[in-house]
Amino acid sequence: MIDTLFQDLRYALRTLAKSQGFSFIVVLTLALGIGANTAIFSVVHGVLLTPLPYRDPSRLVVVWESKGTSSHNVVNPANYMDWHDRATSFSGLALMSWAGLTFTGDEAERVQGRAVTPDFFGVLGATPLLGRTFNTEESRPHGPRVVVLSEALWRRRFGAERTIVGRAVPVAGGTARVLGVMPASFRPMPLGREEYWEPMALDWSNRAHRPLRDGARPAQGRRHSRARPDRNVPHRAPTRVGRSQL
Repeated sequence: MIDTLFQDLRYALRTLAKSQGFSFIVVLTLALGIGANTAIFSVVHGVLLTPLPYRDPSRLVVVWESKGTSSHNVVNPANYMDWHDRATSFSGLALMSWAGLTFTGDEAERVQGRAVTPDFFGVLGATPLLGRTFNTEESRPHGPRVVVLSEALWRRRFGAERTIVGRAVPVAGGTARVLGVMPASFRPMPLGREEYWEPMALDWSNRAHRPLRDGARPAQGRRHSRARPDRNVPHRAPTRVGRSQL
């Protein structure tokens, strides 16, 4: 049987050597097929099979506003404030938006980040590796400039110095005080590569702001399909609410 197998292999190799064009097409087809399958499996594994590294990830949802024919409008901060104050369908609500910051000093570096409300880390059930996250006072307009670093940025730019917590680091326009460092297990949110987080300054006395994105955790006993802002919560514009799994 082994001899027959080797004979078949030798015959196949001789045939391929005689038809080099055909052999190239066969090898290219196999390479593309294997590469495509590997890429698809990697995406499916990362998005569908691997659970998000947050507390009770199945209970996390992204909240959108629906208006007219558009079902995925980002949330108006004014509506978020009303939901935060009065809605009971969610055990926690947080608002987030893209941000960017240029670290200066010996070598300038522009990094991508997120501006988030103080509830953000609590909603995700995340705790820092070092230091702490934002409090309410630090999220007020004209509050102190503070940031929370990712572990990757902390190691790459600051040499994993544990004394970084509480230090004012140079950034474009002045300095920012480092409050804490999030562990590497705290993966960025979908579609993001954020390396730091800063407080989102919302003026709760002035509820006319540009739309942003909202994340939420439905309250215990509420199913995702039924988790929505309560009817007694006013909306600043005629909108409906949509949800998608995080």
